[in-house]
Amino acid sequence: MNFSIAWQKLNQIGQDLMAALPNMVFEIVVLVLFVVLARGVRAGVRRVTSKKERLGSGLALQQFHYRALDNEIALQSQAPA
Repeated sequence: MNFSIAWQKLNQIGQDLMAALPNMVFEIVVLVLFVVLARGVRAGVRRVTSKKERLGSGLALQQFHYRALDNEIALQSQAPA
């Protein structure tokens, strides 16, 4: 039996895998970053909503809107004329 063709195919698969390895590592790093970011956002939302839970969830969103609006007004007032 001649195994040279099978060996060539296996060798080519190994080379292709090694060529794709840097891309896979980069993709895994990006995935981990997004998972960490998502957990941070989730924790922040839970913290804001749990503080405002007694008063209603609409109040938490309203307070967030007012803070964003206050920041926008403050930034506009600091802009050079």
